Formats: sequence, structure tokens, C-alpha cells
Amino acid sequence: MAEKLVFDYAIEGLFLRGLAGQMTQRLKDRLRQGGIDLDQKLLPAYSFDTWVRCLEMAVTELFPALPEPDAWRLLGEFMVKGYQETPTGAAMLTLLTALGPHQRLARLQKSLRSGNNYTLTRLKTVAPTVVEVWVNDASSTRYFVQGLIFAGMFMDRVTGLTVDILGVDAEGTTYRIAWRGSRRGRYR
Repeated sequence: MAEKLVFDYAIEGLFLRGLAGQMTQRLKDRLRQGGIDLDQKLLPAYSFDTWVRCLEMAVTELFPALPEPDAWRLLGEFMVKGYQETPTGAAMLTLLTALGPHQRLARLQKSLRSGNNYTLTRLKTVAPTVVEVWVNDASSTRYFVQGLIFAGMFMDRVTGLTVDILGVDAEGTTYRIAWRGSRRGRYR
């Protein structure tokens, strides 16, 4: 398998846009030491290990009082908010806001792959408003992905939304996404 890479759009979306109001000089310095220098032009891609290391730094620096899973989920939500401000994210979100919840989840792999070269997903419809999604990530970033899915579905203004982790195996994490209804519109 090719090296797992995270593209500059994802770095920009989270660290330069999503966390713009929370970024501290201390975190910028730590990110630079971790391999992402926000004061320089971003590289086209960063290794998965660099990405995870820098996500861990952001979690511990910005949300020290939160339980770790909550901090990771919140970071995922900030990612979606910031990513929609990037050119790539804005184009993708224009399409996604026109789709309903099932269609949006069916495009989850393509959506996640717009920021990396490695994400794989499998979808299983359980009921009209319940879908199980397996994502090939069993690391601590599974909570980050949980936050991404929640924020991405919330953009569709679904009501009664829950995104729960059903299980983790050696290769990935299974999420259960459930909602009551949908009022399409853009998440801000």
C-alpha cells in the first residue's frame, strides 16, 4: 500500500480555518515541531503519522479539560467548519448540501478522500433513518471521524442526530448514524 497521506486542504481546513479563533502561539510552535509549519506555505501532503501527531497536540493543547473522546469529536467538528471555507471544501459542500442524509453518507468515502489518500468506507442501511458505516481507522482518530460525520450530517440539518461507535476491530471502526428527519440547509 502507498504511504498514507493527508492533503494540504485538510491541514488548511482544520488548523488555519477551523481553529483560527483558538490557535495559540504555543500550539503553532508545537505543530511546527510535529511537522506542520503554519507560518510557511503548506506542503502538498503530510504523512498520516504527522497528521495524527499534530491532531494529538491540538487535542491536548486546546481541550485539556475535556474527556479525550469528546475533545477528539470536537476537533472533528472544527475540521468540517473550517474545511467548508477552503476552495476544495466549498466545492464539495455545495454538492453535499443538495443531497439528503442517505446520499450524503453514500458519498462519505469520496468526501473523506478529498482530504487524504487512504480512507475506505462500507455502508449498510439498517432502517430508513439508520445507517451503519465502517471506516478503515481504528486509531484514536476514530473519535475525530465521529465528529466529522456528526458535523457533516448536521449540515443537512437532520433532527435527532446521533453518531455512535458500535465497534472497533483491527482494521476499522463501525459507526451507527441515526436521525429523525431532515431540513436541508447549510451548516454554519
